[in-house]
Amino acid sequence: LGYAVGEYHLSSDSPCIDVGSAEGTDIPAADFDGEERPQGSGIDMGADEYKDEDADTLPDYWEMLHLATTAYSAEDDPDSDGLANSDELAILTNPGREDSDGDGQSDPDELFAGTDPRQISSCLRVLEVSLEGAFLRIRWTAVPGRQYVVHASEDAIDWFPTSTAITAVEDYLESSSLIGFSRNGFFRIEVLP
Repeated sequence: LGYAVGEYHLSSDSPCIDVGSAEGTDIPAADFDGEERPQGSGIDMGADEYKDEDADTLPDYWEMLHLATTAYSAEDDPDSDGLANSDELAILTNPGREDSDGDGQSDPDELFAGTDPRQISSCLRVLEVSLEGAFLRIRWTAVPGRQYVVHASEDAIDWFPTSTAITAVEDYLESSSLIGFSRNGFFRIEVLP
């Protein structure tokens, strides 16, 4: 996913670190996070002064913003979601929350589904379920290019596919299946790798 538009913080390997000019009278004493300048051998170019006092490649502002401490390493996973802090920093998700955008789907699940774990409006959701005679129609959000399979169950234990893999070409999909069991069944949508 990369850094979001309007994200002006420097990464640990940025060529802008320590190469700014200290000449002139309008050089601020702190960057836009309030971090003192300079942090290294020179002023960093731009609005951000890269600060990583524990040298773990995680900027201090980011650790304090999300974790309220700089005690974790880049390999740690404080929210136990399977994404290391370095992974969370790379995609700008919250390392202190398994579900960064609060949409009910974990960050790793959203990455697998192809949705954006930073956008609450970007997630896999059932939009409509309706009966049309002997057919059940399900409509859900989708990611173009991803494949989906609808599964059904009478007891939410034993599941069987009601469709073959369906490839999305738009931001929603629908499937109609002949109902071969009780109308009180369960349905789920599988995202294929």
